[in-house]
Amino acid sequence: MTRQGWRKLATYAKSEDLFGLTGDWLFFDLDAEVKTHNNSQTYIGRTVKDLTFWPDEWCVLFKVQCVPPWPQRFWKEPVLPPAARVVAFPGMPNPHQAVAGEWPVETPIKTLYKTIRPARWINDYWK
Repeated sequence: MTRQGWRKLATYAKSEDLFGLTGDWLFFDLDAEVKTHNNSQTYIGRTVKDLTFWPDEWCVLFKVQCVPPWPQRFWKEPVLPPAARVVAFPGMPNPHQAVAGEWPVETPIKTLYKTIRPARWINDYWK
């Protein structure tokens, strides 16, 4: 399996090529600034002076706050925390893989801990 990042041009693709996603999107892109700053957090810290953060419980990482701990992830499905408003999917799995209960791995041994049940609730937000 080849690993590919999110292609910016995909935001202009037909909806059938975007795993059924429709509606309004929020897209963050600070790559142009990463060349002059070590990372996006450095850029924001040096540039934005009046900063208000969303509450921590609004922004969750799929693998951290949604996927049950090991070994429960073998029989429990990932859950959406009640206060979550933004779910980030850094690395793998991507949302379409999480819906299918797939977590691509580089080596077979990683399937021991990189496994999930289908996160069917993601489809509710893609409709």
